[in-house]
Amino acid sequence: MKIINVHFEKQLYCLGLLIFITVNSFAQQGTGNANHKNTPEKQRYLISSLTSKRLQLRDQHMSPVTYFGGIIAPGFGMLKRKEKFFSEFSLNLALGSIQAKNGTELRPMRGDYFRIDMQYSYLRFVKNIANQRFRWYVGGKLKSHANVRLNEQLDTGFITFIFTNGLSLSSALERDINLFGRKMTLSYQLDLPVVTHVIRPNYLNIYNYIDPENDWLEERLRDSDWLLPGKFTSINSQISLTYPIKAGNMVRLSYGWEYYSLNNKLKARNASHDIALALLFNF
Repeated sequence: MKIINVHFEKQLYCLGLLIFITVNSFAQQGTGNANHKNTPEKQRYLISSLTSKRLQLRDQHMSPVTYFGGIIAPGFGMLKRKEKFFSEFSLNLALGSIQAKNGTELRPMRGDYFRIDMQYSYLRFVKNIANQRFRWYVGGKLKSHANVRLNEQLDTGFITFIFTNGLSLSSALERDINLFGRKMTLSYQLDLPVVTHVIRPNYLNIYNYIDPENDWLEERLRDSDWLLPGKFTSINSQISLTYPIKAGNMVRLSYGWEYYSLNNKLKARNASHDIALALLFNF
């Protein structure tokens, strides 16, 4: 897995927009007055999940080299569905390590990686499309992301981080399928950023946290930026298979691909492949 070249980012984001436009154009050919008949009037689920992430990142605040790592992210959340919409809240905590391929025994280029993701999405049913085989939803997602890296061997980047809070446009397709004699739901969701608030360190040396004249939080907020796509490009794509089990509970298996690129001041890029298993408890 290689970090996408910066010259390809605009084309990548345009491709995501093209998917939205294509789905929208295709939907206009569907049955505009079709009802969403496959979802009961109201459903609520508590979610417990475990995600395995294979990530790759490059951050000029930390080092000019690319780091790789595998992390595990337990999480929980809540899903609410009605006939015309669904909403989902999720919180994931991740802990792992990252390492550069060109590390040596004397300079291992290894560090600790901490990450928190909190998201809330709300999507409304638009119509059934493709001869009513797919249900189409459109909405938005609020996203908060924080990752912190600790690299003891780096004199100028011992602690590096990225904090982001933003609003994304979200679209989803769902289809009911029969597999092994059971009715399942296959879904695909794509998120593209609208605006993102980014907090980064503006220093390339060890920060004096104990100096009373230094106000770390005020300095970070003063140097933070509101960024539009282009300065902060983010794409989240996920395909899921949800399988019903006993007592109205469900199991959800998901594969996701995530990419973001910060092109403000010192650049940072992150990409990851995610495999998640979640239990949904009906209540």
